[in-house]
Amino acid sequence: MIPFSFAVICGAALAFWGNSLIDSLWVSYLPVFLLFAWLHPGFRFLCLCVSAMLWSSLLLNQALERQLSDDFDNRVVLVAGTITDITEQRRHSIRFYFEPDYIDSYHRPMPKLIRLSWYRSKQRPEAGQRWQLEVKLRQATGFQNPGTFDYQRWLFVKGVDATGYVRKSDSNRQLEDSEWYDIDYLRQQIIEAQDQSCPDCEHIGLFKALTVGYRGDIPPHQGELLRDTGTAHLLAISGLHIGLVAGQFYLLGGLLWRRLFYRSRFNRLEFSAFAAMLAALSYAALAGFSIPTVRALVMLLVVFLALVSRRNVNLLNSICIAISLILLVDPLAIGDASFWLSFSALLVIAFGQFLLANQKSRMKQALVIQLLFSLLFVPLSILLFSQASPAGFVANIIAIPILGLLILPLTLIASICAVLNTAVAAEWLFYLLDKITGWLLDYLQLLQTSLPPVSSLADRPGLLLVSLAIGTFILLLPIDLRTRLPAFVLLLVAVCWQPEGIPENGFQMTVLDVGMGTAVVVETRQHSLVYDFGPGNANGFSAGDWVVRPYLQNRGIDQPDLMIVSHVDSDHSGGFVSFLDDIDTVPVVSGTPKELAKRFELKTMMQNCHNYPAWRWDGVDFEFLTGSLKSVSKSTNNQSCVLKIRGSHSVLLSGDIEAEQEMRLLNLRASDLKADILLAPHHGSLTSSTEAFVRAVDAEVVIFTLGRNNRWGFPKAEVVSRYQQLDSRIYRSDFDGAVMVLSMPDSLNVDSWRQSKRIWH
Repeated sequence: MIPFSFAVICGAALAFWGNSLIDSLWVSYLPVFLLFAWLHPGFRFLCLCVSAMLWSSLLLNQALERQLSDDFDNRVVLVAGTITDITEQRRHSIRFYFEPDYIDSYHRPMPKLIRLSWYRSKQRPEAGQRWQLEVKLRQATGFQNPGTFDYQRWLFVKGVDATGYVRKSDSNRQLEDSEWYDIDYLRQQIIEAQDQSCPDCEHIGLFKALTVGYRGDIPPHQGELLRDTGTAHLLAISGLHIGLVAGQFYLLGGLLWRRLFYRSRFNRLEFSAFAAMLAALSYAALAGFSIPTVRALVMLLVVFLALVSRRNVNLLNSICIAISLILLVDPLAIGDASFWLSFSALLVIAFGQFLLANQKSRMKQALVIQLLFSLLFVPLSILLFSQASPAGFVANIIAIPILGLLILPLTLIASICAVLNTAVAAEWLFYLLDKITGWLLDYLQLLQTSLPPVSSLADRPGLLLVSLAIGTFILLLPIDLRTRLPAFVLLLVAVCWQPEGIPENGFQMTVLDVGMGTAVVVETRQHSLVYDFGPGNANGFSAGDWVVRPYLQNRGIDQPDLMIVSHVDSDHSGGFVSFLDDIDTVPVVSGTPKELAKRFELKTMMQNCHNYPAWRWDGVDFEFLTGSLKSVSKSTNNQSCVLKIRGSHSVLLSGDIEAEQEMRLLNLRASDLKADILLAPHHGSLTSSTEAFVRAVDAEVVIFTLGRNNRWGFPKAEVVSRYQQLDSRIYRSDFDGAVMVLSMPDSLNVDSWRQSKRIWH
């Protein structure tokens, strides 16, 4: 069974992670490959792998056909459908998943799910209700940057085929109310009962996540703490949680059978397995039968069926059967981290059983399996999230048993009490839970501050990360020292490997994809700076949190050496809200320091880039170019910091300057404007990139930062034409994603992140 399962995994992976899908018609050859696999055992693995790839390609093509068509992208339409899952209530908006059954004039396969936002609405839609809405639809896309969260892949795996927002309209109305037996409606009622029973609980967001899988109320600082200590997986209801609940009820079922049901027609094993599956099914229902919980249920069902039927099938074979079934039904699972977390949790248990084959003590078995969980989740975190948390092992070894044996069962009991209106019991239990959870988070906080920070490994080759995981696994096997020697070599190579550094006089510049805004990171051999931070605000989305900081962590940069906010406009300065805690240790300069201090309520004034001295880092020169600002208009665009970088090659970062400031720079600093790479002024608007300025810069590469289908129509065709007439290579962040420029003494390399295109892009 193991070779068959491995063949299915390889076939599904080839289909999902490829740059393109083969045509669905190729699935007609599936019977041929299956027959050949049966007739020729020597070619069985290869034929099964190809068969799995063909089958997965068919299902993935069907998933792609459901995505919103190009002619409906950025279009206002009338839709009708049902709200699924719990609605996420925010300060000025509501976000929810919408399952459409009607889209006006839409003739293609209907999108499976649409993720909608409703801003400043007095309506309060709830899960299970059916609505008619006027919405502006967008294709399911996301920012594309190295080392950051791939939102577009996440949407694809979850089956979200479009996004959008609800427009203010008289057509918006509720068509049907929720049925009392609707699972999502019941989950919404549980959350409301929790809020009523625990209004002052500091950790109510964590309790909601553990009970019904809703993570919208977890404060950002708690989420960051869990991520930095490698314990964020404890909040996602997946195989680990389903397994913990099933295991506890399996033991409870055995005790109940001995006391009450030993004369029933069920034997102890059957009764315990039935109790465990019933508990797992109920918990999965609380989580809304989300995709990860359904996968975990399938895995557990196969394991328990093998156990009850007393088949000669060990746990490892049961896991392999479950994995094969899941991937054959839902090949999208292979791109979901929760699938691998669930799968790995069961593998750890199987591995623990193998190591403890002769161990009779249940306590020792549980302790060893717990140690294996904590140890093996470190390389798993490296493989799935490309980062290693030194606190991860120490954190998980305490957090997993406390959460699994104490917090999780008490949270479920407290929630049941809240729903049944036993107010005193619910309030007392939630009070106790709040204290215990607070102590656990204090412990994690201590680890976060006393141990080294999270280390990003995203720049390591994938083969190196796999060798690290394999080496750790081999070291745990009960084998002699000589056999373990290759594992030590693998670990040594993985730990000691270092990426090639930036040479003297060279630099790397990454123009990040932040939508309609600008954010640039420049690195020399030993220094770095951030030029603009993209859009954002303190109460919602911030490109600083979503893109800039994750990218810096990916590059191993804890703090940049300099932060530049070209001017106060929100598409350049909004994401700076995520870096306000760094302003006491990192110099900040801006072209509009007074306006920026007023916007972010800063007590200290930052430096003005227009009188900031030139500097040199690692053989690379940096200088702000400025004309006389006294006679310039009061437009904040024209006060943008214009940064010139000179190393082996030259770069001009121009902010949002317009024609007026371009002319002043031409009059005062014309000889300094020539550059190999230009960040196009003001996103390619008609108010900038005058013909004289374009010719003075004469850039080999021009980069436009902008959002997809932006309402201003940037970059304007006339502006693009001016650069093309000089044979400049054009890059656009909306089409190309992040643009990476590597300046070496003997070469200039320019790449775009979307060049490594996947099927969901």
